[in-house]
Amino acid sequence: MSNIDHSGMNEKTPNPIDPQKLTPTLKHHPEEENQVNAKEKTQRQKEAPKIMDLDIAMYYVEGNRELLATLLNNIHNDHYDDLEKLNDYRKNNNTLDAQRLLHTLKGIAATIGATKLEESCAILENQKPYQKDALAKFKQNFLVLMKEIEIQNSTKRIRSTQ
Repeated sequence: MSNIDHSGMNEKTPNPIDPQKLTPTLKHHPEEENQVNAKEKTQRQKEAPKIMDLDIAMYYVEGNRELLATLLNNIHNDHYDDLEKLNDYRKNNNTLDAQRLLHTLKGIAATIGATKLEESCAILENQKPYQKDALAKFKQNFLVLMKEIEIQNSTKRIRSTQ
């Protein structure tokens, strides 16, 4: 089998290239591929919900693994103590700063595909006072994400090439 067959190339165009044949072929396959990828992604999410979806994160950094590794490291370093900050804001009835912190974390979570944390932040961002179960879920999702970032950074999985 040729390299073309191994790479997933389904259509072959003879030389010289005939634009009338090439254009329909190029238009047809991306749609089919996107449909398959969307189905596969949905199935993967059902099978094993992710703490962080690296496909989403890689999209936002345009496939730059080093940039993503740096971003995750910065998120971990800059936001590791945010649970303490949130608790302090709550104790001091500083609702505005608590909402800002939750809003920031919600945006960060969305950028790296941490859907559970994003949803937890959105719920808390609009609650006054916070409901204990929603706060507990947020704390759990936050701590799990921080641990996942530590694992990603320590194993260098993001930097690996495939």
